[in-house]
Amino acid sequence: MTTLLTVDSLSKSFRGVHAIRDASFDVTAGKVHGIIGPNGAGKTTLFNLISGLLEPTSGTVSLNGKDISALPPYARTQLGMARTFQNIRLFSEMTVIENVLTGMHIQLHTPFWRTLVPFAGAEEKQAKAKAAELLELVGLADKALTRSASLAYGEQRRLEIARALASDPKILLLDEPAAGMNPLETQDLAVLLKKLNERGITLLLVEHDMRFVMDLCDQITVLNFGKVIAEGEPAEIRSNSAVIEAYLGPKVAERLLKEASA
Repeated sequence: MTTLLTVDSLSKSFRGVHAIRDASFDVTAGKVHGIIGPNGAGKTTLFNLISGLLEPTSGTVSLNGKDISALPPYARTQLGMARTFQNIRLFSEMTVIENVLTGMHIQLHTPFWRTLVPFAGAEEKQAKAKAAELLELVGLADKALTRSASLAYGEQRRLEIARALASDPKILLLDEPAAGMNPLETQDLAVLLKKLNERGITLLLVEHDMRFVMDLCDQITVLNFGKVIAEGEPAEIRSNSAVIEAYLGPKVAERLLKEASA
């Protein structure tokens, strides 16, 4: 198996507070990798370090064997990394298809605004065709000309994914993609993410919905107080005493483990 992303001894401190402490793990190409942990574990900070929104205090992030630790987010996008955010960040006054087109700007040789005019050239037409395909993929083809602000919450989440896919990423980082979704929307999202993974896109996600994570992920890394405390397949993580203690506290964890072994 090929390692696509490597996090090696990554640390981040804020005025002496250690948000991430020597975190290390690999993400295998073509797999779905989850990052979980209780509130305050450092999951979003870790995501921000991987995607370039924060600079590490120490340690490295490598993509396809290339050290990208000092690269800005746009350079990481050029190398095949894209991400979504916990708080949806769409251009609310733009249409759905225009939002997707903004995700292609880093690949276009002509200015982005040229894709929005009716007399666009060949490259702009190709961009619009690709955007339409992505909207079909995420189930929003019939909303292409709708203003994004008028979409339902679950639809906005899927639009954000389509925009991230517009840069042709090798790895897609998803920061709590199911947050705020109802059970049906969450189920539809899981189907979509499995479809993306089947198309060869590696997924790295942070998520609080444990059932969602366990059903979707091939590998899981667990954080607590900024440190990696466990890593493995879902079945291993479910029964890991350190993970149970991190979520439930030592007393409850001890009782549950005694009951399981009785």
